[in-house]
Amino acid sequence: MEFNYNLNLINELLNIMKKNSNECKNLEIKSIKSFVKNDKTKRYLYKKREFNSYKENSKGDFENFAKNQEIKEILEKIREKIKSLRDED
Repeated sequence: MEFNYNLNLINELLNIMKKNSNECKNLEIKSIKSFVKNDKTKRYLYKKREFNSYKENSKGDFENFAKNQEIKEILEKIREKIKSLRDED
């Protein structure tokens, strides 16, 4: 069923290309043929993404010159986070 759906989708896309593209106007598609390797075991295997983690290099020592109280609080939260990351190492 999924395979037929994909064939129909390919056919529809080719017809859209035929209508919208000058290069494809003379294209005449009579049939679509495709072959499927029936190996369901490999179908849903995904590579596990690895996330790199880096040691925090900053010490969180900086002067907060922000005049806006909201920005000042955000910078202080960033400082606290940096220091907590340093403490974990």
